[in-house]
Amino acid sequence: MSIINEISFYQADLLKSVAIFYLLILGNFITGLFTCNQKNFVQNNKIVQAIIAFTLFYFLVTLVSDTGNLELIPPIQKLLYTIGYFFVFLLSMRLDFRVMVAIIGLIILVYFIELNKDYYLELKNTITSEADKKVYDDHAYWITLDWPFKIRLFPIHKEQFSIVNKFENVLYYLIITFIILGIVAYRGEITIAMHKKRDLSWYEVFNDTHKCKILERLPFLHYVKVGLGVKPPSSIDK
Repeated sequence: MSIINEISFYQADLLKSVAIFYLLILGNFITGLFTCNQKNFVQNNKIVQAIIAFTLFYFLVTLVSDTGNLELIPPIQKLLYTIGYFFVFLLSMRLDFRVMVAIIGLIILVYFIELNKDYYLELKNTITSEADKKVYDDHAYWITLDWPFKIRLFPIHKEQFSIVNKFENVLYYLIITFIILGIVAYRGEITIAMHKKRDLSWYEVFNDTHKCKILERLPFLHYVKVGLGVKPPSSIDK
């Protein structure tokens, strides 16, 4: 099994957790359900925020992976995966906004592909009722609609999923590429910020989400070049 196939097979369920986790984070806008004291306590305590977020993410990983390819993986190994993915999540939220949006979009697309693979390749093997099989077979098309009128377009064939898998592998490569580029650019941002303000540390910039330490935005490629060491932090693109 190639490296990218191993990533696709073992990490697909974890990426489902990441996609759901991003959506749950967006649910932060409904904080009006909590009391003022509760909101203030959480908002003013970064450690509590990190613990809550990590716990939620770990619950998602265990719940989703218990029904997929990681069902037989030991809990400790799932915990190690969770730590790695959670760190990548924290890092992705601090990357260039365009890179972050691209990563989130690709992860959600992978999630959608996995939902289709679960339905068309796995669900049929679990159906025992003849009535349910009849309903399933009636929906074995890529595009279906039951209301307000019935549509059945492009029947499903297992051979088609070889193309789907190749496309999904390309998405994994793109996710990895964007993450690497984003990390390099983020390193460039921190390097420039620390050059302009000597008392800043890597930890301070990484942990600070309330103040914008980087006041003047430079082109993305400039940050990449500084992050790679091609340009000094004092250089400014015209």
